[in-house]
Amino acid sequence: MTDPAQLRDLAVEVATAAAALVRREAGGVVVADTKSSAVDVVTEVDRRSEALLRELILAARPHDTVLGEEEGEAVGTSGVRWIVDPVDGTVNLLYGIPEYAVSVAAEVDGEVVAGAVVAVAQGHVYAAARGHGATKDGAPIRVRGAAPTAHDSCRPGSATWPRCGSTREPAWHGCCRGSGTSGARAPAPSTCATSPRAWPTPTSRRGRGSGTGQPVPSC
Repeated sequence: MTDPAQLRDLAVEVATAAAALVRREAGGVVVADTKSSAVDVVTEVDRRSEALLRELILAARPHDTVLGEEEGEAVGTSGVRWIVDPVDGTVNLLYGIPEYAVSVAAEVDGEVVAGAVVAVAQGHVYAAARGHGATKDGAPIRVRGAAPTAHDSCRPGSATWPRCGSTREPAWHGCCRGSGTSGARAPAPSTCATSPRAWPTPTSRRGRGSGTGQPVPSC
């Protein structure tokens, strides 16, 4: 079976087990070898974690391929390949910095379709499967949209575009955040919509921005 959801579930299972091993041994890490340089180290924890990952994956799916960072590739015949990083962040582990993880991904015919990352120190479990989205600790997550920019907020129709003729505090000041003008009044209705450069110029160094006296950026 190559259902991405099933592969994801297995990735979560084996990565969680390996993370538990790494967590237990994090206090006594011993450098076993180096690779590309003196600071590219391999620890005994890396090796034991990878051995456990291989054992659990092949016990569940004996015909799959497993490619590990430490032991290379054991080729199977199923068309499914597992790519495992037994300790992603070995140097952090070695120096007691709590930012390292166990990472497991599954390929089907050369395309990654599922995976799991377990943040060892924090215990968070991130998982994803093609067609099923991504989760953190079982709850759905998604990529955030692009953050709004000052230029975006100056466009007509945006929430911060001037409400010309309004007697209320205009919404345009959000466009000038960072320039020290948020408390200024809106320009005359005849100029605010047609000539944004006529909007108030910062004169004070107080507030969030520099207040350099230059025209409002991108307005």
